[in-house]
Amino acid sequence: MVGIMFLLMFILIFIGLPVFLSILGSGIIFLLITDMKPLLLVSQRFITGLDSFPLLAIPLFVLVGEIMDKGGISKRMIHWADELIGWLPGGLGVVTIVSCAIFAALTGSGPATVAAIGSIMIPSLTKSGYDKKTAAGMVAAGGALGPIIPPSIPMIIYGVTMGISIPKMFIAGIIPGIVMMLFLILVNFVIIKNNPKIMENDRKKFNFTELIKSTWSALGALLLPIIILGGFTQGYLHLQRQLLLE
Repeated sequence: MVGIMFLLMFILIFIGLPVFLSILGSGIIFLLITDMKPLLLVSQRFITGLDSFPLLAIPLFVLVGEIMDKGGISKRMIHWADELIGWLPGGLGVVTIVSCAIFAALTGSGPATVAAIGSIMIPSLTKSGYDKKTAAGMVAAGGALGPIIPPSIPMIIYGVTMGISIPKMFIAGIIPGIVMMLFLILVNFVIIKNNPKIMENDRKKFNFTELIKSTWSALGALLLPIIILGGFTQGYLHLQRQLLLE
């Protein structure tokens, strides 16, 4: 019977049906063929599956990313990163990677990170001497930090599905995310070392006054990851204390 379900699912995928509908369709067809359980079970599972408090974080993270993109917060964040580390050799590439890491920590989504940061940074990277493939690859690699650096939408889905503690997963993702970011910065240094043209075009002077102004402008966005992670951590610790008291 399980083999029949998989066969039906692959047939539906092959004819062009989206994966989630193929899985749903194969399940419904299986219930109709076997008559094991009433079809009412499908609608009940829909409701109970969506009735999850942790899953509520996903649309809210998407909303945060949209607000940041439309409200210009992402541009302020990029400007702050540019003033902080843009004076380094190959600083524009470093700014791109750091901005992706910060935006990933705010939205929890890789595609949202690539869309928001890439639309701003790819034209700037190409003007500084990076070829289009390298610029696009750098932003795409930075977007891969989205599922790793907490809060992460895939971590929430996996935690809810497998019954794993989401705060623990978030804490476990901090160090790997930072290490990945540092290695991406190292790769950027290797790229600019092999391309002196980038070194000539991609240099700016450090300006402490502009750094203070940009920090104040982007302060809300910079504090948001601390607020989100702090809220998760404190909530988890409070829950553990309550369980110990009981």
